[in-house]
Amino acid sequence: MKKIIILIALLTFALLLTAEENLRHGLGFTGGMISGSGFSYRQMNEIYGFQFAFGAITIGDNDDIDFEDEYDDYWWHDTGSNHIMEDEGIFYHTNFGASYYKFLHKGKKSTFYFLVGAATYMNFGKVEEQVYQYNDDDEIWEHLGEPTEENEVNIRANVGFGIGIDYKLTDNIHLNLDWPLVFSKSDENLDIIMYVPQAGIHYYFK
Repeated sequence: MKKIIILIALLTFALLLTAEENLRHGLGFTGGMISGSGFSYRQMNEIYGFQFAFGAITIGDNDDIDFEDEYDDYWWHDTGSNHIMEDEGIFYHTNFGASYYKFLHKGKKSTFYFLVGAATYMNFGKVEEQVYQYNDDDEIWEHLGEPTEENEVNIRANVGFGIGIDYKLTDNIHLNLDWPLVFSKSDENLDIIMYVPQAGIHYYFK
Protein backbone atom coordinates (compact mmCIF):
# COMPACT_ATOMS: atom_id res chain seq x y z
CA MET A 1 0.00 0.00 0.00
CA LYS A 2 2.78 2.46 0.91
CA LYS A 3 4.59 1.69 -2.36
CA ILE A 4 1.49 2.57 -4.40
CA ILE A 5 1.00 5.86 -2.51
CA ILE A 6 4.68 6.73 -3.12
CA LEU A 7 4.16 5.90 -6.82
CA ILE A 8 1.27 8.38 -7.00
CA ALA A 9 3.41 11.07 -5.36
CA LEU A 10 6.29 10.45 -7.79
CA LEU A 11 3.92 10.50 -10.76
CA THR A 12 2.44 13.80 -9.58
CA PHE A 13 5.92 15.31 -9.14
CA ALA A 14 7.02 14.13 -12.59
CA LEU A 15 3.96 15.63 -14.24
CA LEU A 16 4.56 18.97 -12.56
CA LEU A 17 8.13 19.01 -13.84
CA THR A 18 6.92 18.53 -17.42
CA ALA A 19 4.47 21.44 -17.31
CA GLU A 20 4.98 24.08 -20.03
CA GLU A 21 3.48 27.48 -20.61
CA ASN A 22 1.98 26.53 -23.97
CA LEU A 23 -0.15 23.72 -22.56
CA ARG A 24 -3.91 23.93 -22.74
CA HIS A 25 -5.63 24.03 -19.37
CA GLY A 26 -8.89 22.19 -18.78
CA LEU A 27 -11.28 22.09 -15.83
CA GLY A 28 -14.10 19.61 -15.47
CA PHE A 29 -15.28 16.35 -13.99
CA THR A 30 -14.02 12.79 -14.25
CA GLY A 31 -14.86 9.37 -12.90
CA GLY A 32 -12.78 6.22 -12.96
CA MET A 33 -10.73 3.70 -11.03
CA ILE A 34 -7.30 5.12 -11.96
CA SER A 35 -8.34 8.65 -12.89
CA GLY A 36 -10.00 9.43 -9.55
CA SER A 37 -13.57 10.72 -9.33
CA GLY A 38 -14.69 14.32 -8.89
CA PHE A 39 -13.27 17.67 -9.98
CA SER A 40 -10.37 17.36 -12.40
CA TYR A 41 -7.68 19.56 -13.95
CA ARG A 42 -6.04 18.71 -17.29
CA GLN A 43 -3.18 20.05 -19.33
CA MET A 44 -2.69 18.96 -22.92
CA ASN A 45 0.37 19.48 -25.14
CA GLU A 46 0.99 18.52 -28.76
CA ILE A 47 2.16 15.00 -27.92
CA TYR A 48 1.28 14.36 -24.27
CA GLY A 49 -1.03 15.44 -21.46
CA PHE A 50 -1.80 14.83 -17.81
CA GLN A 51 -4.61 15.16 -15.30
CA PHE A 52 -5.20 15.47 -11.55
CA ALA A 53 -8.54 14.68 -9.92
CA PHE A 54 -9.97 14.98 -6.43
CA GLY A 55 -13.33 14.13 -4.90
CA ALA A 56 -14.98 13.95 -1.47
CA ILE A 57 -18.43 13.05 -0.14
CA THR A 58 -20.09 12.15 3.17
CA ILE A 59 -22.61 9.32 3.43
CA GLY A 60 -24.79 8.33 6.36
CA ASP A 61 -25.86 10.09 9.55
CA ASN A 62 -25.12 10.13 13.28
CA ASP A 63 -28.55 8.90 14.37
CA ASP A 64 -27.99 5.97 16.75
CA ILE A 65 -30.25 2.95 16.43
CA ASP A 66 -31.80 1.21 19.41
CA PHE A 67 -30.36 -2.30 19.15
CA GLU A 68 -32.98 -3.66 21.56
CA ASP A 69 -35.74 -2.58 19.17
CA GLU A 70 -33.94 -3.42 15.95
CA TYR A 71 -32.85 -6.95 16.76
CA ASP A 72 -36.49 -8.09 17.02
CA ASP A 73 -36.59 -7.89 13.23
CA TYR A 74 -33.76 -10.40 12.89
CA TRP A 75 -33.71 -14.15 13.27
CA TRP A 76 -30.42 -15.93 12.73
CA HIS A 77 -30.87 -19.62 11.92
CA ASP A 78 -27.41 -20.51 13.21
CA THR A 79 -28.16 -20.49 16.94
CA GLY A 80 -24.81 -22.05 17.80
CA SER A 81 -22.80 -18.92 16.98
CA ASN A 82 -22.87 -15.31 18.14
CA HIS A 83 -24.01 -12.67 15.66
CA ILE A 84 -23.23 -8.98 15.32
CA MET A 85 -25.46 -6.05 14.39
CA GLU A 86 -23.75 -2.91 13.09
CA ASP A 87 -24.76 0.73 13.01
CA GLU A 88 -22.62 2.97 10.78
CA GLY A 89 -22.45 6.70 11.43
CA ILE A 90 -21.24 9.30 8.95
CA PHE A 91 -18.55 7.97 6.63
CA TYR A 92 -16.21 10.32 4.77
CA HIS A 93 -15.13 9.23 1.29
CA THR A 94 -12.19 10.91 -0.46
CA ASN A 95 -10.02 10.11 -3.47
CA PHE A 96 -7.11 11.51 -5.45
CA GLY A 97 -5.85 10.47 -8.87
CA ALA A 98 -3.09 11.36 -11.33
CA SER A 99 -2.91 10.29 -14.99
CA TYR A 100 -0.47 10.70 -17.86
CA TYR A 101 -1.41 10.52 -21.57
CA LYS A 102 0.87 9.78 -24.53
CA PHE A 103 -0.81 10.65 -27.82
CA LEU A 104 -0.80 7.95 -30.49
CA HIS A 105 -2.83 9.72 -33.17
CA LYS A 106 -4.44 13.14 -33.52
CA GLY A 107 -7.33 13.91 -35.83
CA LYS A 108 -9.36 17.05 -36.44
CA LYS A 109 -11.87 16.33 -33.67
CA SER A 110 -10.37 13.43 -31.74
CA THR A 111 -7.13 12.27 -30.10
CA PHE A 112 -6.28 8.62 -29.49
CA TYR A 113 -3.83 8.02 -26.64
CA PHE A 114 -2.12 5.58 -24.31
CA LEU A 115 -2.63 6.31 -20.61
CA VAL A 116 -1.15 5.34 -17.28
CA GLY A 117 -2.56 6.40 -13.93
CA ALA A 118 -2.89 5.80 -10.21
CA ALA A 119 -5.54 6.70 -7.65
CA THR A 120 -6.27 6.16 -3.97
CA TYR A 121 -9.79 5.81 -2.57
CA MET A 122 -10.27 6.15 1.19
CA ASN A 123 -13.28 6.10 3.50
CA PHE A 124 -13.35 6.46 7.27
CA GLY A 125 -15.92 6.78 10.02
CA LYS A 126 -17.30 5.15 13.18
CA VAL A 127 -19.10 1.83 13.47
CA GLU A 128 -21.11 0.74 16.53
CA GLU A 129 -21.52 -2.99 17.09
CA GLN A 130 -23.73 -5.11 19.33
CA VAL A 131 -23.09 -8.83 19.81
CA TYR A 132 -26.03 -11.22 20.26
CA GLN A 133 -26.11 -14.79 21.56
CA TYR A 134 -28.93 -17.32 21.60
CA ASN A 135 -30.60 -18.23 24.90
CA ASP A 136 -31.58 -21.91 24.57
CA ASP A 137 -33.75 -21.88 27.70
CA ASP A 138 -35.95 -18.94 26.62
CA GLU A 139 -35.41 -19.58 22.89
CA ILE A 140 -34.61 -15.93 22.20
CA TRP A 141 -31.63 -13.87 21.08
CA GLU A 142 -30.08 -11.70 23.80
CA HIS A 143 -27.41 -9.02 23.61
CA LEU A 144 -23.99 -9.93 24.97
CA GLY A 145 -22.46 -7.00 26.87
CA GLU A 146 -22.80 -3.36 25.83
CA PRO A 147 -22.43 -1.91 22.32
CA THR A 148 -18.87 -1.10 21.26
CA GLU A 149 -17.72 1.71 18.96
CA GLU A 150 -14.69 1.58 16.69
CA ASN A 151 -13.09 3.84 14.10
CA GLU A 152 -12.95 2.19 10.68
CA VAL A 153 -10.56 3.22 7.88
CA ASN A 154 -10.55 1.57 4.45
CA ILE A 155 -7.99 2.41 1.76
CA ARG A 156 -7.89 1.08 -1.79
CA ALA A 157 -5.10 1.97 -4.21
CA ASN A 158 -5.47 1.50 -7.96
CA VAL A 159 -2.81 1.60 -10.67
CA GLY A 160 -3.23 0.78 -14.33
CA PHE A 161 -2.76 1.52 -17.99
CA GLY A 162 -4.84 1.39 -21.13
CA ILE A 163 -6.11 3.33 -24.13
CA GLY A 164 -8.50 6.24 -24.48
CA ILE A 165 -9.95 8.82 -26.81
CA ASP A 166 -10.51 12.55 -26.36
CA TYR A 167 -13.35 13.89 -28.53
CA LYS A 168 -13.87 17.58 -29.26
CA LEU A 169 -17.54 18.46 -28.81
CA THR A 170 -16.75 22.15 -29.37
CA ASP A 171 -13.50 24.10 -29.51
CA ASN A 172 -13.55 24.35 -25.72
CA ILE A 173 -15.55 21.35 -24.50
CA HIS A 174 -13.98 17.89 -24.76
CA LEU A 175 -15.33 14.49 -23.78
CA ASN A 176 -12.96 11.61 -22.99
CA LEU A 177 -13.55 7.87 -22.66
CA ASP A 178 -10.85 5.48 -21.40
CA TRP A 179 -10.55 1.71 -21.10
CA PRO A 180 -7.82 0.78 -18.59
CA LEU A 181 -6.51 -2.45 -17.12
CA VAL A 182 -6.50 -1.86 -13.36
CA PHE A 183 -4.59 -3.47 -10.50
CA SER A 184 -6.56 -2.69 -7.35
CA LYS A 185 -5.02 -3.28 -3.91
CA SER A 186 -6.67 -3.10 -0.50
CA ASP A 187 -5.50 -4.45 2.85
CA GLU A 188 -7.22 -7.74 2.14
CA ASN A 189 -6.52 -8.61 -1.48
CA LEU A 190 -5.27 -7.66 -4.94
CA ASP A 191 -7.80 -7.54 -7.78
CA ILE A 192 -7.24 -7.27 -11.53
CA ILE A 193 -10.08 -5.38 -13.18
CA MET A 194 -10.41 -4.67 -16.90
CA TYR A 195 -14.05 -4.20 -17.84
CA VAL A 196 -14.69 -0.88 -16.09
CA PRO A 197 -14.35 2.15 -18.43
CA GLN A 198 -13.84 5.70 -17.15
CA ALA A 199 -14.93 9.03 -18.59
CA GLY A 200 -14.69 12.78 -18.13
CA ILE A 201 -15.73 16.11 -19.56
CA HIS A 202 -13.61 19.29 -19.48
CA TYR A 203 -13.73 22.91 -20.53
CA TYR A 204 -10.40 24.02 -22.00
CA PHE A 205 -8.75 27.43 -21.74
CA LYS A 206 -6.03 28.30 -24.23
